[in-house]
Amino acid sequence: YFTNPFASWQPGSNENFNGLVRQFIPKKHNLSTVIDVDLKMIEDRLNYQPRKQSYFKTPHRMFHEFLNRFALRA
Repeated sequence: YFTNPFASWQPGSNENFNGLVRQFIPKKHNLSTVIDVDLKMIEDRLNYQPRKQSYFKTPHRMFHEFLNRFALRA
């Protein structure tokens, strides 16, 4: 994954995320052997893991709070 020029916060964020994914898929692991069920499990574990930078809210919760704040009400 490549970062945008002049976006100094992106490399660290990408490396942190890569480190979280590497807890489940080690370096040099053949990615063609990873099945969709495993990817879904990794996705769920990461989306429901509280993050210190977000005051220990989960990415899932933060996303839904964002949607509720800015979504158009019918």
